[in-house]
Amino acid sequence: MSLHNDGTIIKVATEQAEIQIGDCVLIEESGNSANIRRTAQATCDAESQAVVNGPQIQEEMQEEAAECSAAKAKMLEANTAEQMDIAVRKVQILCYN
Repeated sequence: MSLHNDGTIIKVATEQAEIQIGDCVLIEESGNSANIRRTAQATCDAESQAVVNGPQIQEEMQEEAAECSAAKAKMLEANTAEQMDIAVRKVQILCYN
């Protein structure tokens, strides 16, 4: 479960055991799926919100979310063990910061 900066609460299931209660996380929504990943604590600090909500940071976050979503799509398209191994590694690198 995650409390958004706007006060709303959502639940996201994840296999990422390294995420702990109290960690600062980003929840990225894409279509019918979502990704949750740990990020720098400064991202969640109230003092950082003007920076986090600025166009440059928002653009970067959107790019990272799109890269993660594309990596997950490639994983679903994998036909061989080698393709799956590569795709899983890309997901781990791009989605599990």
